[in-house]
Amino acid sequence: MTKFLFPVIGFLAIIFSLLFIWQNQSVVAQTYDFEDLQQKLVDLRQENNSLQLNAAKTALSSSLPPTEAQFKELGLEKTGRVNFIKLVDSEVVVKQ
Repeated sequence: MTKFLFPVIGFLAIIFSLLFIWQNQSVVAQTYDFEDLQQKLVDLRQENNSLQLNAAKTALSSSLPPTEAQFKELGLEKTGRVNFIKLVDSEVVVKQ
């Protein structure tokens, strides 16, 4: 009986050891995959925040009235008081 019992116990020990190694390797691989996915999530959130900020800046700049710098770029200047003179169904502007 003892001759039969030792080889069975040894065989079961090898099988359980292989199963343990396989399971441990699987857990480690899933851990690395999980960490990679977490890093991708962080990167995507940062990219999303950047895109939202750019979209907000674009919407804000297109909805605000032009600034003095934009007027100067176009070659426009600030006027003072404007007087209109009515002449035979036409208007003339005089800069003061």
